[in-house]
Amino acid sequence: MSEAAPDQTAAPKPSEARGYRPSRLFLLSLFVLVAFASYAALVKLVIEPQRAVRLQALDNLRNVGLACQNFASGSQAELPAQAIRSEDDKPLLSWRVSLLPLLDNAVLHRKADLSQPWDSDANKILRENCPPVLQALGSPADGTLQTSWFTIVGEDTPFPEQGSVNLDDISKADGLGNTLMFVEATEMNIEWAEPKDIPFSALKASPNKLSGKGPSTHRRDGKFSAIFCDGHGRFMHGDVDPAVLRALATWRGKEKLDEKF
Repeated sequence: MSEAAPDQTAAPKPSEARGYRPSRLFLLSLFVLVAFASYAALVKLVIEPQRAVRLQALDNLRNVGLACQNFASGSQAELPAQAIRSEDDKPLLSWRVSLLPLLDNAVLHRKADLSQPWDSDANKILRENCPPVLQALGSPADGTLQTSWFTIVGEDTPFPEQGSVNLDDISKADGLGNTLMFVEATEMNIEWAEPKDIPFSALKASPNKLSGKGPSTHRRDGKFSAIFCDGHGRFMHGDVDPAVLRALATWRGKEKLDEKF
């Protein structure tokens, strides 16, 4: 009886028998590559545009601060008054109107009637639109008649309710770099030509609790834009101590400040 012929079929290869299984190193490398690509896309599509909007807001405020410094340069270092007032001392228009010629809005300034209230028929043109430089891009005020930039009004601030303050006096006291000029505030519902700002008495809490009342921002990080009397701008933390905020708002308190503010 003849023997059966041996089976000539080749043994299956491991990959054919069990299916292909990539190595852990390959999977880890693939995960890192996908994560990196996703992060790069996030940066490009979300983070970078948000950063650009944030910086544009600060640039707008810097331009307002520069205009204020130029105003002072032409008036023997005197800052503009917090409000343009009538002969019987009633506030008519905001300091923002005073800065229009220095903010590339000289034509609008010429059309304004500085002897009439901001909301009078004579100043209807001031209620047609707000100069974009007076708003924080992406804020609730953006595209409305409202402004994002405010002074802090008080007896010892650079913008008292009555009269005006000289930059030279600030320099000799607390110093220009330690004294706030303008700050960002959100949900204030104040039109740009309206002679209304933040009262010093509002600085009783940290900015992250002052929306609609004082220095604050609509941004999630809580950092609000600020310009100091020497012209430098920065983002300030929303949890800054109210005592520090009050010290920065005044120009002759001689307070000792922590540089971390």
